[in-house]
This record gives sequence, structure tokens and C-alpha cells, in this order.
Amino acid sequence: TQQSHATLPDGTSQRFPSRDIWAVTGMSRNGLQGLNPVAYMREAFGESIATAAYVQNYWRNNGQPPVTLTTDKKVDPDVRAAIKADWKTYVAGVHNAGEPVVLGQGLKADYMPVNNKDGQLVETRTMQVLDIARAWGVPPHLIFELSKATFSNIEQQSLEFVIYHLGPHFARVADSATHAFAASGCLFSHDPSDLVKGGFLDRAQGVSALRNAGVISTDEARNNFNLNPVGDGTGQQRWQPINMGIAGQPAPAQPPGA
Repeated sequence: TQQSHATLPDGTSQRFPSRDIWAVTGMSRNGLQGLNPVAYMREAFGESIATAAYVQNYWRNNGQPPVTLTTDKKVDPDVRAAIKADWKTYVAGVHNAGEPVVLGQGLKADYMPVNNKDGQLVETRTMQVLDIARAWGVPPHLIFELSKATFSNIEQQSLEFVIYHLGPHFARVADSATHAFAASGCLFSHDPSDLVKGGFLDRAQGVSALRNAGVISTDEARNNFNLNPVGDGTGQQRWQPINMGIAGQPAPAQPPGA
């Protein structure tokens, strides 16, 4: 009997027979073991963490670039250490922005040229958001990266998210559940209709087309908009288009006056 490791809510790990574990494998390279997106994209996530740490340290330092104190005079090591400590205490502290600096011994403060604009800090952080979205297969606008978003492409990307990303997940889960739990002749499936509903006008036109074609009844059409059934039995009737018939058969005779 195959066995699997599982981590319990209390943090302990135990081995269980495979018949007691329902596991749905995600994206895989060998069809047996799923890939961990965090481990697979660890470099991208590490870059994002490093960039965030840099930004935090930059603003904790009052947005000041690194500085070098220089002089033409000879400065003993213990004096250099004391000057460095004084600078960090009175100038580089969190609450010391704008404090005046008095330098002795011919010292000059030279700020190193650090330009976040030339370093494309904003563009770097944007690309890191896209990397994270790519790792999880999520359109950027769903995690509020809207720099390239328009009304038309957001709607299209939302539809593609359901079709190309959620669709394979739905199929894997449904197939696995059917294999593990379904009775003979039964199957599991997902209904993503709520995820692909468009605006009210588009939905109304689609429902109207189905109603006019006799595909659904009035009550079924009303249920699409969370409305109660008509209630007198007429809501269960379906229309039959009179200008259509079964292929290969003559059209039915029309009653007089029709």
C-alpha cells in the first residue's frame, strides 16, 4: 500500500495510507509530483524581498544617500571611529532629519550619487509584482497592478483567467474527485458560470436569446437574475419559434388567420 506524508494542524507529521489522503497534483514536470510555486520562483521572491528591504532602509535613513567624510589631514583610527559614531548618532538617526552638522579637522561631507530614478526602482518593483502574478497565474489587475489596465483588457484578462488558469485546476480537481468519490455513472464538475458573467446588458441579451429560442423557460431565465419563479405554472413553459422546423421535414400547416 502506498503511503504519504501529511502535516497535521498541530505541526506534527505522520504517514497515512494513500487511500486516506486525497491529493490533487498541481502543475508538474513529471505528472506525479506537483511544483511548489514558492520554491520554484524563490529567486524572484527573493529579489522582491531584497528590494523592499532596500526601500525600507532608504526611508529609515530619511531618504539620505550614503555619505563619505573626507579630509586631507591624518586621522587616527580611534578618532575616525569616534567621528563615525557621532555622525550616526546626530545625523543618521531616524529622528534627526534636517539637523545641522558641524565638522572639524577639515572634514568634508561628500554624498554618493544614488539616483533611484536612474536605477529604475519603480519599474523594478512593478516587474516584481508581475513575476509574482506570473508565479500564481493571476492577471496583474487582480492584485491591483493597474499600470497597463484598461476597461477592455481587464474584462478580457478576467475571462482568460477563468479559461486558461482556473479551467485546468477545475479539471484536475473534478477528475480526481470523480475517481476518488463518485459512484458508478456519476461525476464531479465545476460550474464557472458565475465567474464569466458579463455586464447586465450582455447577460440580458444572452438570456433573451435563449428564451426566444426555446432553450430555457421564463422561470429559468428569471433564476439567472436571482428572481423568484412566476408561480402560476406559465413560467415553466418554453417557447417554440414558429419560423423553424426539423431539418428534412415539411413545415407544419399554419392555422387560418395565423
